[in-house]
Amino acid sequence: MNELQKRPNIVFLFADDWGRYASAYSTFEGDNSINRLINTPNFDRVAAEGAIFTNAHVPVPSCTPCRSSILSGTYFWETGLGAILEGARWDESIPTYPLMLEESGYHIGHTYKVWSPGKTENAPYGGSRTRYESAGNNWRIFSQEATKNAPEIGVENAKEILFDETRNNFLSFLEDVPEGDPFCYWWGPVNTHRPWGQGSGKVLWGL
Repeated sequence: MNELQKRPNIVFLFADDWGRYASAYSTFEGDNSINRLINTPNFDRVAAEGAIFTNAHVPVPSCTPCRSSILSGTYFWETGLGAILEGARWDESIPTYPLMLEESGYHIGHTYKVWSPGKTENAPYGGSRTRYESAGNNWRIFSQEATKNAPEIGVENAKEILFDETRNNFLSFLEDVPEGDPFCYWWGPVNTHRPWGQGSGKVLWGL
């Protein structure tokens, strides 16, 4: 095994507007957490086998500025126009960890949102060049899509179509990873930051 093959694979999950007590973190809210209504066994397993941050802080509680900081490893204001929420523009001279990993031999890719709103969209991650959405991008409006299709094909089938989308996007990324090379993949769903779909809770989850 060479040195490149010894390097770890990296999977980064970043959901838009993820609740501070959601999923594995619901235990810190007590038995009456509304998040106890929603089972997230896979997230819980990752948390149990990994690390949970109970005292983490962000440099700025806003979308594009926070993402600029994560990607560059700097304070958000050091990314200039890349740190504003509306009308952001990425300065390509600023190093970012995904592109640095790519230069060092990693295969990189992303699905859904990495850095936006701003131009060029997802530029700190290579933009459209490293995007994997060949199976679709309807996951971002999960509730609306599933609620619309449920009467015709059933609730579980409507959900499964969207689960298949995100699985197949990831599988298409894995197929492109050269054998033996490490990879870095960013999954950025935005359906947690969606407009409310009237009736979706009752139709999809019986809430």
